Amino acid sequence: MIASPFDGLILGAFVGIGFQISEDISYAFIGAADSFGDVGAAWSTIVVRTLSSVPSHWMYTAVFGAGLVWFVGRPAVPARKGLGAGLMLTAMLMHGLWDASAALGSIAPVIIAGVLISVFASIYKITVPIEREWMREVMAPEVELGLVTSAELDALAGSRKTRRRYLRSQRSRRAAERVLAAETDLAHQIAHDGGRETAAVQRARAAVTQARTT
Repeated sequence: MIASPFDGLILGAFVGIGFQISEDISYAFIGAADSFGDVGAAWSTIVVRTLSSVPSHWMYTAVFGAGLVWFVGRPAVPARKGLGAGLMLTAMLMHGLWDASAALGSIAPVIIAGVLISVFASIYKITVPIEREWMREVMAPEVELGLVTSAELDALAGSRKTRRRYLRSQRSRRAAERVLAAETDLAHQIAHDGGRETAAVQRARAAVTQARTT
């Protein structure tokens, strides 16, 4: 379920990557056919398109996906139609400018890539805290039950730096990673079941206990 602009950002990125890969493969086949089956021409096409498309389709669709979620709105995220429409238009504009970059000058691709990366990074910074706050809300009752510690919740809802700091503080990093993984699965199951006390949630809690004692 797409619940937040962050989901739209990540799902859009994966959709863009899929399209990008299929497009690169099709161009490689076309290049090889135009060169009478020259495999070297196909590989050169793949390499050139891969390197030139780092800030490309996956970022366009990621920005568009986040904008679409903001435009439509979700139960826990109010619609912001102006922001959503602006992001969708930005993604389309950047794609159009990228396609026309040969006519705009040699510096145009660098500027376009810089703007696109900046927009993507800004959306990520804005949306990630929403996800982290949801993690705290979902897992707070588990802390009260004593199943999850406060330090583990900080690691679950924190940044990668916070998570690495927590793992380094543990005697067994591998054991701590297993516990965090089980707790993440529990959080997903609780959210999936809408906070209800289901058999699946109970199994996920048992998996946390097992990961802690194994």
